Amino acid sequence: MEIYKNHRDWIEALAPKNTVNATAKAIGTDASTLTRRLAKHDGQLTADQIIRISLAYGVDPLLSLVQTGKVPPEYMDAKPPTAEEKKQLLREMFEALDNQ
Repeated sequence: MEIYKNHRDWIEALAPKNTVNATAKAIGTDASTLTRRLAKHDGQLTADQIIRISLAYGVDPLLSLVQTGKVPPEYMDAKPPTAEEKKQLLREMFEALDNQ
């Protein structure tokens, strides 16, 4: 899986025929907002912008966050905790609070 350091490259990989202007329109924002963000932040978008673009193009937002370096790749295989794991975590937290 390729990790895109410059998010403009990621947008071009998602939608090769679309420009940043078309992408901005797809997510309901001004083209200048995305262009300015890419220019002033070393080609980096915010996580919110990445999620919105992913949803506009029908791409898994978690995959996009990994591809843009916002989330480590190992999170792709992460499973949510079970109810028992959540209970155990709460027990440990309460115990730690009681011992303070």
